[in-house]
Amino acid sequence: MSRSSILTVISGILLGMVVVSVAIAHRSYIEACVCVVNSSARAAVFLGLTVSLGAIIGLGSFIPPRAQKGLEAMQAVSFIVALFFLVQHVFFVLELA
Repeated sequence: MSRSSILTVISGILLGMVVVSVAIAHRSYIEACVCVVNSSARAAVFLGLTVSLGAIIGLGSFIPPRAQKGLEAMQAVSFIVALFFLVQHVFFVLELA
């Protein structure tokens, strides 16, 4: 598996976990602090971007090698930003607890 495929799979799993955590979140957490909702939404957006970039990179043969390296760099950066927002989300939830 390529690095891009691994990032895509990990991002997809994390995105699914974010969706599930929002679905089962206690209403008081959501109402208590807008920070919890914002960090979760931002993480979901960047994880979605990472998965989308992975799907584009997966087309491989239609993309020039130089552009593919640029897309891989963008995918790595969006994954790092998504991890930052996930950590921020966990921090806010623990702060409320």
